[in-house]
This record gives sequence, C-alpha cells and structure tokens, in this order.
Amino acid sequence: EAAEALKAEANTLFAHKSYEAAIDKYSQAITFNPNVAVYYANRAFAQLKLEYYGAAIADAKRAIAVDPN
Repeated sequence: EAAEALKAEANTLFAHKSYEAAIDKYSQAITFNPNVAVYYANRAFAQLKLEYYGAAIADAKRAIAVDPN
C-alpha cells in the first residue's frame, strides 16, 4: 500500500535525522490513509525533534483520537 511505503521512507529519513523530509512523508501517508494512528505519532516525534511543540501535541492528540488504545 502507498501509505505504508511512504511511512517506510519517512522512517528511513527519520533515522538519518532528516526530520523535515520525514514529516513530509508522514503527511503524505496521512493523506492516503488518515485512520492510522502511528502515522500521526511518528510525525509528532519528528516534530518534537525540531522543537515544533504545538504541532507535535496536535498530532499526538490526533493519534490518540484515531486509536485510543
């Protein structure tokens, strides 16, 4: 699936500390499938690395809303 491929690309970018690029890929994955909590959670973590605290909190809340477990 396209969203999972984008998440995999984002994870690789994150591992290489390319946080802005990772955020972009996670955002693309969310566009394909907005009902996967891990996409929001991963994007929140990348945002934290860049000190984008407001965006990180918003994505963390969205991840919980999508999957409270």
